[in-house]
Amino acid sequence: MKPQEFTEWRERLGLSRSGAAEALGLSRNMPQRYEDGEADIPLYVELACAHLENSQRIQMESLILEWKQHRDALRAQVSYMATDRAFPDHTYTDEQRDGIRKSLEVMIADYDGLIADWKDWPKFSVGG
Repeated sequence: MKPQEFTEWRERLGLSRSGAAEALGLSRNMPQRYEDGEADIPLYVELACAHLENSQRIQMESLILEWKQHRDALRAQVSYMATDRAFPDHTYTDEQRDGIRKSLEVMIADYDGLIADWKDWPKFSVGG
């Protein structure tokens, strides 16, 4: 791993230098020494970087799956609202139903935005 790759890794994960040191079990000054090229980055640090990034990716993929499930449930609710069976125990005006539907559609759009923003979160490859 080259110094620039270490810096890019740290920035992708949103870590400060001290945050990277803590996450990797390093002394506080080592990330800066790595980034400045004052110290070689050992293979075990490179592997730890890959592990941390891949762990975050797995967590992110799980969260994206959850967002998709929530979004799909909202879409199903919007579709159901178009039927006569929706809200059988309540009397809503067409205006109220439209307001509910629009609120659900806004939430769907929010989930779509989150999914689009995070689906291409960068992958990390060791030695690449």
